[in-house]
Amino acid sequence: FPTLYPLIRRLGGSTVTQGYAVASFSLGRIVAGPYFGSHPARLGYRRTLVTSLSILTVGTVLYALSPATGNIECLLIAQVVMGFGSGTLGVTRAVSLLYEFVFDILFIITHSFHRIHHMKRIKYVADITKKEERTGCIALLTAVQYAGLR
Repeated sequence: FPTLYPLIRRLGGSTVTQGYAVASFSLGRIVAGPYFGSHPARLGYRRTLVTSLSILTVGTVLYALSPATGNIECLLIAQVVMGFGSGTLGVTRAVSLLYEFVFDILFIITHSFHRIHHMKRIKYVADITKKEERTGCIALLTAVQYAGLR
């Protein structure tokens, strides 16, 4: 939130207002989590992510327009909307892409793109793991992401 506090001060807010703004973002994210968690089962991963990015874009535009409106309420609403649009952490972990190196090796050996181009090279973690192993696999991906090794 590097731009948040200067913007709040510009709009006449205080550190307490900044606390409300940060909490507003978190509120949006908490509300969105269960919604976006069930969304891929019905509509697929891509559509879920496009929906969340669209919501995040609307929130970002509201955030950018809040200095022009001159009121803190617009900023707080923008924070809630951006939080809601950012509530896809579980989805993005489930969608973490796994490249199948076998296809790369086949391509190198055969030099025939036409023979293997129809094979799906990218698979979703949530789709290729057994339900009882999924939590552990996603936890491992999360650990790798936080370690900065992705």
